[in-house]
Amino acid sequence: MSGSGDFAALLTAPDVRCVDLSPAAVDAASAKGLRVEVADIQDLPFLDGSFDVAVANWVLYHVHDRALAIAELARVLTPAGRFVGCYNAPGHLQELWSRVGGPLAADDFNADNGPGELRRSFSRVEVREARGEVLWETRERVQTYLDAYQEMYGALTAPAGPYPFRATRRNVVLVADR
Repeated sequence: MSGSGDFAALLTAPDVRCVDLSPAAVDAASAKGLRVEVADIQDLPFLDGSFDVAVANWVLYHVHDRALAIAELARVLTPAGRFVGCYNAPGHLQELWSRVGGPLAADDFNADNGPGELRRSFSRVEVREARGEVLWETRERVQTYLDAYQEMYGALTAPAGPYPFRATRRNVVLVADR
């Protein structure tokens, strides 16, 4: 799923195709000059073996039938194709979430269970850790970040301080070979 197309716009592959279920996301990606269409990851509008690489970052925990979505990603890959996806690991931004009462529970597709789910459709799965630090210089910037979660978790209030506020980013890149 392409979202607004920020990641896809960075790719230098000769043919990048984007899909997203959200018409607003498709419009945003299209405005960046990307080749994009509305489509469901559980029913991709591509022929078998259409792509060398399929990327789905931070999307599989939003899908109703994840096994079907993963099978679809494998289906559209060439026999030597590869899936790549970035996902959270347990404890991601723990310093922030413990202060604001937000989601400390791991996503239901993550560094722990994601590899096993991918192995049902892929021959080899590799987990590459990607850790770092997030720094918000002001309370207002943390609040802007938290406001993006309002629909899922309700109103969250940024910690009073101290600032700059730091949190540990705990992510993984899942790489799966067809």
